[in-house]
Amino acid sequence: MVDELATAVGLDGVARAAAEVTAGRVGAPVVGPAHADRVARSRERWVEDVARGLPSSWVERLETDLATGDELRVAIDARLGDVQLPRVPTGARTVLRALAAVVGLAALVVIGVCVGAVVGAGRWTDTATLLAGLAAGGGALAALLLTAGRAVTRRRGRRRAAAVVTEVRSRLTEVVEARLVAPSREVLAAHRAVREVAADVPTDDASAADTSTAPAGT
Repeated sequence: MVDELATAVGLDGVARAAAEVTAGRVGAPVVGPAHADRVARSRERWVEDVARGLPSSWVERLETDLATGDELRVAIDARLGDVQLPRVPTGARTVLRALAAVVGLAALVVIGVCVGAVVGAGRWTDTATLLAGLAAGGGALAALLLTAGRAVTRRRGRRRAAAVVTEVRSRLTEVVEARLVAPSREVLAAHRAVREVAADVPTDDASAADTSTAPAGT
């Protein structure tokens, strides 16, 4: 049931957006609103599963006691309306990017000095070789730092997406428990109690036993 409702609120898309927003590529995602038809179909399947084997009078009571499709949708939207993206620290990513920028800039400066040395000497010198090696090393280090920064971003994006999924599914579970599971449990318990009472009725009083299997007031 929770899986179906997660689809109804577009949780997969929200999780992807949560990962993307960590990288600064999209705005903060919004959970919901729940798709009315999908919520209604999920509720119908729930009723079919719970009501299997129940007398028609008890199925009617189940339908009455459970939240309607619209009530369930409203409860879901209300419960998910204030879901917030977890805050993810950006210190390490910022430091890595800043270091990459500094190292890259230093490499460019060294390249400039190398070119100047070659032009001044009129030929390639040992100093130019040394400077070229330093510039290449600096460029490689800058690329490595940028790669590490992107890896940190992706890892934190996955962490944020997982946190959003956990939070949303937890809240959906609360709604299902309050609006479907608890009322269903009460109806099934009442039906079971009536059947137990009916089982104690003498077998020669069949009509009384049959009547006792209907919920009170029907």
